[in-house]
Amino acid sequence: MMASHRLPSLRFLYMAVIACFVIISLASSTDAEPLTLAKRVRHLYCTSSEYWLTPTFNGDDCYEANTRFVLTDYNRYKHRRLEFLDRDSAQTSHFTRMLTPRRYTIGTCTLVVAMLWSFPQEPPLPPLPGDPKVPWAKSEVLSFNTIYEAVQQIVVRCSRTKVPLGWMAAGTQRNLGVYFMATGSLVERNIPIGAAGAEYLRNVTKGIDRSKTGTAKH
Repeated sequence: MMASHRLPSLRFLYMAVIACFVIISLASSTDAEPLTLAKRVRHLYCTSSEYWLTPTFNGDDCYEANTRFVLTDYNRYKHRRLEFLDRDSAQTSHFTRMLTPRRYTIGTCTLVVAMLWSFPQEPPLPPLPGDPKVPWAKSEVLSFNTIYEAVQQIVVRCSRTKVPLGWMAAGTQRNLGVYFMATGSLVERNIPIGAAGAEYLRNVTKGIDRSKTGTAKH
């Protein structure tokens, strides 16, 4: 009798592919932001806090939110260095400004890119998981490639827990936060919508949605 072999799950295959992309990206990156993989991982925190969750949360939606990020802002900007900041913050460099927060939502999961200094932590919200007590600057110069690496690290490492939610500091000075949270959670509801690039993002994601029906314009 031949032994039956169980095919690997879609999530396992997804994680394996993402892990390869992270390794290749870190090895070939032309970004002048010398953070080692070990340093990056030390600034990654997974959480199952009730403030980040909703009863209907489905972790599989986070993989799709990651895909939306890749198909929109990441594919458009990649290695281009930009100054990330909030709408009311003054620009401090000659790099093109990229306004935050930025959202990539699919179903019950939302990927947020936002400045750490502005992350909502007023009561009743608790401090960020990991409770980093540092004076963050109001802007950070980095590329979407660096954000991409942080996104994939969260996806790979936090998916080992029961709930694949968490955050990671990105950039040379680590002033930018990359967060996975449940759509409609208390934390997500307290993050400003953020209009920077939102019109572009809405147009592109509408195109992605239309592509499922074969009516997207190219």
